[in-house]
Amino acid sequence: MNDFEARAKEAVADELRSIRAHILQVNIGRKCNLSCNHCHVEAAPERDEMMPREVMEAVIRTAPVLACEMVDITGGAPELHPDIRWFIEKLKRLGKAVQLRT
Repeated sequence: MNDFEARAKEAVADELRSIRAHILQVNIGRKCNLSCNHCHVEAAPERDEMMPREVMEAVIRTAPVLACEMVDITGGAPELHPDIRWFIEKLKRLGKAVQLRT
């Protein structure tokens, strides 16, 4: 047991674990109309990586299981994804708050 584990064990009687995820963050692509130096995903106009619809469907199936309150959609520029409206509509039908970060 390392020092962190020993101190954590002193602080809590049980294992440290998350009770639930409040926000599910989903990065749906790297395409963006800009090419900013500070972009952590290196999004740019020439990038073409986009989350396939099958993976979006898996997110839609997973969000209720996680009991998350919000789905935070990011990318590059997620509004450029061809299925973005469909994705948001499906998540909203599940009662999820949706945040679109561009």
